[in-house]
Amino acid sequence: MLIDPNPPSKVRANVVVANTDDFYTIFDIQAGDAMYIAPKNRISLW
Repeated sequence: MLIDPNPPSKVRANVVVANTDDFYTIFDIQAGDAMYIAPKNRISLW
């Protein structure tokens, strides 16, 4: 990231969906799963 201002592809894709509540419902993501983010730590724009 020191050379390229864009985050790596994995971060651009996974972090966005991991902050979306529907992602947890659709894919049955639970606490303890690798991509789980606690609701209080998820980013919300609205």
